Amino acid sequence: MFKRRYVSIIQQKFQEIIGVQLLSSTFVVCFILYELSNAPVNSKYLQFVLYLTCMMTQVFFYCWYGNQLKLKSVEVANAIFEADWISFDNSSKKSLINVMRRATKPIELTCAYIFTMDLKTFVDILKMSYSTYNLLQRTKES
Repeated sequence: MFKRRYVSIIQQKFQEIIGVQLLSSTFVVCFILYELSNAPVNSKYLQFVLYLTCMMTQVFFYCWYGNQLKLKSVEVANAIFEADWISFDNSSKKSLINVMRRATKPIELTCAYIFTMDLKTFVDILKMSYSTYNLLQRTKES
């Protein structure tokens, strides 16, 4: 119960902030890719590459730790099952069963009420960035 309430408080506070952050980072990555495709290889090119690396690392950390939270929350049930729970009294067993029941549903942080913060989201952001880059390239060619 406490863990669920704690996660909902964190999610409520950061959901919109991280949503805006990820959306803006995605657009920045798209435009950096577009500029990289048009820029000659010089010192400015290196600046674009470094900035792109920083932006992708920033997005990756959000998604990585969201994924880790999800994986670790599922492992709680396995850890309880592997403990010496048979020797516990009935009250403790009932409490552990409730914790295990809750742990079967993973804790997931979401962003902007839409995206789950995990590695799949990171890959989706990369795909969306590349698609936007292709759209910008086609627009330029027209």
